[in-house]
Amino acid sequence: MTCWAYYPDPEKQGEEVPEEFYRHSIDVAEYLFNDMKRITAPVIRKVSAMLGVSEDLVSDAVFLSGLLHDLGKTCMCYQEKPWEGFSGHWVLSAGIVYNIITNPYLKAPVDPEVLAHLFVYPILLHHYAQADLLRARDRINMNNSVQVHGNCIKPVMDLVAYGLDRAKSSIGKAILNNLLTDLSDGTLNAFPIPEAKLRKLLLSKLPDVGKYVTMAITGLLNEADGSVAGRNRNKRGNEKVARSAWC
Repeated sequence: MTCWAYYPDPEKQGEEVPEEFYRHSIDVAEYLFNDMKRITAPVIRKVSAMLGVSEDLVSDAVFLSGLLHDLGKTCMCYQEKPWEGFSGHWVLSAGIVYNIITNPYLKAPVDPEVLAHLFVYPILLHHYAQADLLRARDRINMNNSVQVHGNCIKPVMDLVAYGLDRAKSSIGKAILNNLLTDLSDGTLNAFPIPEAKLRKLLLSKLPDVGKYVTMAITGLLNEADGSVAGRNRNKRGNEKVARSAWC
């Protein structure tokens, strides 16, 4: 059985192809550092200088934004009927990562709010759904453990293993290890981002370095996610490209 990142409506199966969660997540992470490296590399350097943190930490923030942005889709609520979509998966994905970075056991030598701007808020915003986020936050129950669908447990574990082989910072590795520990009972814990923090992020007009950082990483993630999804799901487009190359 398969853990899905995307499954088209049965009426569209002749036009679009489904994407596996594991493959899509890795494709997005790799797109950020391969296809987009001329953009990603200077953004990492700039963000590192703006925040006064290592480039390795920022690199991991970008990398994990791609790797974990669809984590919420592994829940039972999406996998049982993936063709119906899950419009709040970005909130759940961000809540899972937020639960990890605010856990005192992480023992990160960086302010949790800085980590939130790096690792959490880009995932939260990766569908540019700002106007809906406050309502979506309240609509999705994140006070209890999120039951991961049985088909998705191994793919998430494999994704963590892939990430651990490539993460550069101790914090990036700690986030992945905590995710693996959290998954040991087949669930993932999610914690809602406080409304006051969310309102400040979305509505404040004041200059804020953290917000600029979030927008920069969000821009990278959205470009990669959209490009990968379009390439992988557009069956007709892929067939046309293949025919052109053959001719």
